[in-house]
Amino acid sequence: ITRENIVKQLGKLGESNFHLDRSIEVALSDNAFYPLKAINELRRRGLSLLEDQKILENGFPYNRTFEPEGPVPTMQKAEKNHLESEHPKFAVHLCTQEQWNGFCHSSFWKNSLKREGGLRLYLESDFLLQDQDAAGRILERLKDKKIDSVVVLPKILRQRDEQYLRKLYDFAEKSKSLLHGFLAGSMEHIELLRQWNIPGMKIYGDHSLYLWNHESRDFLGEYLDGFCLPLELTAPEQKILLEPSFPAEKIIYGRIPMMITANCVARTTDRCHREEGICATELVDRYHKHFPVVCNCTHCYNVIYNCVPLSLHKDMEKWQ
Repeated sequence: ITRENIVKQLGKLGESNFHLDRSIEVALSDNAFYPLKAINELRRRGLSLLEDQKILENGFPYNRTFEPEGPVPTMQKAEKNHLESEHPKFAVHLCTQEQWNGFCHSSFWKNSLKREGGLRLYLESDFLLQDQDAAGRILERLKDKKIDSVVVLPKILRQRDEQYLRKLYDFAEKSKSLLHGFLAGSMEHIELLRQWNIPGMKIYGDHSLYLWNHESRDFLGEYLDGFCLPLELTAPEQKILLEPSFPAEKIIYGRIPMMITANCVARTTDRCHREEGICATELVDRYHKHFPVVCNCTHCYNVIYNCVPLSLHKDMEKWQ
């Protein structure tokens, strides 16, 4: 590799927030070898770390704003000790009968946390409405286990879903003694649930609502009973949003949705599977990475997931 190639690759700052004020000095030994791909990755990693450092130094946005000084709220010692000693809480998201069967054989079910609110189960509404009698029995078993049951609304709703929503409303009204609430993934979900106004039902915000700063958290906090931390934020940015009076969740394992689209992958590449309800396929990129695609044919949208699952088990202690 030559000194000119190194300077050229490191100087490609593209659409980043930085530019070079001076030339790059390179110390290179004779007959040195270093892949250009590795240099590009080194540049991207360096820019990412530099950007994180500048954000931590200057805050967000980059133009600082100063609030009038006032008393800094502090927690009482007893309240702080209570929060620190609180038992960990978990939530599991289920979409299909197969996942429910697997959950019933998991340690969550066999070694139930045995306390109110210790475990929350998010159940897709499509799954519950497939067989309402079976769904009722599932909810009764969960209540006996002191597991909170929360209904997950479809990610995309259209005018043609009016009959479906009426069916879901009737089911929720009938099962309100067994249900804990709903998971809202959009502003239209929140408005729909406010219109329904089913007594005793809580509304939790999904990560797609993107409560990314104090302003959005406080605004949506007027309508929500809890929220999921945005996936796009770093751990320090997420921790800033934590507020004892507004429960938050953090995803630690699972496939992260990269895109929700009304352009059906199955129909584009093969045919419509609407009569079959839900089908699964995958996309393969030029690096031969496989991206799972779940086609929800009931509401006609696709969810494209990342090629590798998220796993933050080793970081759990930092959040407890």
